Amino acid sequence: MNNKSFTLIELLVVIVIIGILAGVIMISTSSSIDKANIAKSKVFESSIQNNLSANMISKWKLDEGTGISTADAWGTNTGTLVNSPTWRTGSSCVSENCLQFNGSNYVRSTLTNFLGGDQPHTISFWMYYTSVPSSRQDPITIGNAAISQYSAVDISTNNFNWYFYDNDTRLSEAPPTNQWVHICLTYVGGGATIINKKIY
Repeated sequence: MNNKSFTLIELLVVIVIIGILAGVIMISTSSSIDKANIAKSKVFESSIQNNLSANMISKWKLDEGTGISTADAWGTNTGTLVNSPTWRTGSSCVSENCLQFNGSNYVRSTLTNFLGGDQPHTISFWMYYTSVPSSRQDPITIGNAAISQYSAVDISTNNFNWYFYDNDTRLSEAPPTNQWVHICLTYVGGGATIINKKIY
């Protein structure tokens, strides 16, 4: 009787095919997990807006796609694009359009109806970093720094900082890179007394 069996080459071909299929499955699963996390964060973002809508001051959807300004979808605080940040669209954004910054450009808004930095407030936004910046960058400042009524966010080489007057809250790690994250900042206090200040 002749005993038939697989040759070494046939076994290697099968192993290679299984490896390729496993890699494809892993990539697909990773993409699905990222999409699920973004969807979960969008639900959280919507819940924040629903709970705070009566006291919301401004909301920038960044859905223009072109131009040198972005409209306030909730109030009257139009944002002016300084030093030409780049409009992006499609898969580059969480939804529809977004802005890409290089460290020297930003969006400026007067926020005429901002109640002042010593008032309880919440700041919520989406962020995607392709690399940790080599120097400090200040993508967000809300309020009027000239009269010490402001909240400011900056990204440095190893920290995500949220400044309130001369105080700040820091994360112990650098901002996550190559993934969308939803940042929510909450402050409860008055004047120089900080009762509760957190970064989520």
